[in-house]
Amino acid sequence: LWAAALNTSRLFIFDVKTDPMNPRLVRTIDNVPQISSLSGPHTPYAIPGRMLISMASGPDGSGPGGIAEFTNDGEFVASHKTPNHPYETVIKPEFNRMITSSWVSQKTFMSPLDKWDPKGFSNTLLVWDLKARKIVQELKGDPIPLAARWALKPNAGYGYSINNAGNSIWMFKRQPNGSFTYKKAADLSKGCVPGDLRQSPDD
Repeated sequence: LWAAALNTSRLFIFDVKTDPMNPRLVRTIDNVPQISSLSGPHTPYAIPGRMLISMASGPDGSGPGGIAEFTNDGEFVASHKTPNHPYETVIKPEFNRMITSSWVSQKTFMSPLDKWDPKGFSNTLLVWDLKARKIVQELKGDPIPLAARWALKPNAGYGYSINNAGNSIWMFKRQPNGSFTYKKAADLSKGCVPGDLRQSPDD
């Protein structure tokens, strides 16, 4: 089990196999910005043999971030830079596609909310070739598309994001040619400011 610390950029790895009711901390990775050139980890996402972690910023907490890749044991593999501030990672292996949402830099989210500058808000989802770890498409919408979720059924080619600063819900959808569209699906009540997204198991 991996846990990420947004403020300190540290990563914590727990053994939950030996005694599931008593997780045991087996490794702390303290120097993540130094080894990955990225900071502000939000979402660890497990794939076979690897952990992919969305990182909001560069090593000093400002500028664009990326995806940091580690082995299951915590050995650094690679950094995959992005033009935005990654927040969350979702994957559909049947399409060899990964989508990352985005938000703000580490320095921004560590500052008081009234100090946040809208000019620094990311407004994009990135579509990746999962195996190649390459960005293949940038989808632009309302700012701060925090949570993103694929529909859960196998081969479902669509999903949703909540766009926090846009007070809206957007849909991303795979087209027959493999590219993705990204369109607003709903405006929310004034002042709602959505913070997370869940869907039922049957979509």
